[in-house]
Amino acid sequence: MIHVRPERVNAVLGTDLPDDEMKRLLSALHFTVERVEANRLKVTVPTYRSDIEREVDLIEEIARLYGYDRIEPTLPRSSAVRGKQEGKMEQVDALRARLSAAGLDEVINYSFMNPKSLRNLGLAEDDPARAAIPILNPITEEMSLLRTTLMPGLLELLVRNLRRQITSVHVYEIGSVFLPESLPLRSQPEERPALGIALIGQAPSSGWGVAQRSVDFYDLKGFVEAALQELGVTTGLRRASHPALHPGRAAELVLDGRVVGVFGEVHP
Repeated sequence: MIHVRPERVNAVLGTDLPDDEMKRLLSALHFTVERVEANRLKVTVPTYRSDIEREVDLIEEIARLYGYDRIEPTLPRSSAVRGKQEGKMEQVDALRARLSAAGLDEVINYSFMNPKSLRNLGLAEDDPARAAIPILNPITEEMSLLRTTLMPGLLELLVRNLRRQITSVHVYEIGSVFLPESLPLRSQPEERPALGIALIGQAPSSGWGVAQRSVDFYDLKGFVEAALQELGVTTGLRRASHPALHPGRAAELVLDGRVVGVFGEVHP
């Protein structure tokens, strides 16, 4: 005894056969067909038809008797949709285009950092950025923490370039920082997207015949404002006190009473 679902028959064959027609076709093979539910037929197969074991075998018999030539060709149904980027991804791409057009080069640093980096920034012991997640199997000691800020990676990049006599560098990085709720971890950390910009040496030239000058606080401020404009965000600006930045040449971005960024000249 095998159960057949008329809806399944039509779905497999691409037909629109009524239940009575299926019953007639199967009965012609001397199969006993009974309706047990509104959407289910019970079929008893003679013992000499040992090749009929499953519902799909009965579907094949219905197709054979109905006539393969009578089954209209149809395209398979699919729930696939055209791929596209989410709004945030489009926003990040637009931000990349804006900063690249302004003269910055994009860099991608590791998501790991050196424990010494946080100490070199002069961060206080209770600073949230000091609460970095240790990696159980670090590649090296210099990559033993998940980064809580993009600043160490960008500063180290500037140092590597200076050691190779590359004295003018203008870069940005868009990446994630990892902020745990508490240590040791009891839940997944917050993976927060962040933007970092680093400048050193001569300012990006704005045209032919423009006199060269060194980058300063206002160059950085201009890039920050361009990024905010692209994101459609308006923030307040106030003097900042950050241990890694110059005491009189640093500012922080304030949005709805919350500090969302800091920028300035590196501390002497």
